[in-house]
Amino acid sequence: MSVVDNYLPERYLFDQAAILLLEGAEFFRSHNPPKYKMAIKCLKACFKTLMTHEMASFVNFQIGKLYFYYTKNIELARHHLEQAYHGMKEAGAEYTKYRVEIACSIAEVYMQLKILEPVKQLLRKESAHSRDFPLIHARLLFLLAEIHGAMNDWNNASEIVEAGASLFSQLGDPALECYFRLSSAMFW
Repeated sequence: MSVVDNYLPERYLFDQAAILLLEGAEFFRSHNPPKYKMAIKCLKACFKTLMTHEMASFVNFQIGKLYFYYTKNIELARHHLEQAYHGMKEAGAEYTKYRVEIACSIAEVYMQLKILEPVKQLLRKESAHSRDFPLIHARLLFLLAEIHGAMNDWNNASEIVEAGASLFSQLGDPALECYFRLSSAMFW
């Protein structure tokens, strides 16, 4: 969870309380041993402070990830991730990277719930926007291929993986190209 590094421009000064609470949540999450309840409490406290709409979406994203990865409360994870997605969608084009990343997290939640068709459509829609962010695009393609595989649509899954391999070959990223080629080999 990178909290402040890549997120907010300087103009959002009244988000400072939420940023401090996000940092507190990250401290508790990465503490040894981790204190996930405290991290969630810090994130919930953010909603009691003044913050921009974009920051509220970012907090929803972080709390959704915490619920998904570290608790068994998948419905709360789903709720917060969907709130984050809609908030980032309303925030505009400068938050596209986060919106696509949130869409990938939503896909993981929906896959665990075995709800595949809506998330397949979501990832297809976001794939056009993810091309500017190669690592997120790779994650999206792998998730999309996994969804097609779970639906026994092996031809489309294979096509997606092949497209990923050729894309990352063109981009000069041998590691991701290798992952896509290995995944492609597993289909046959």
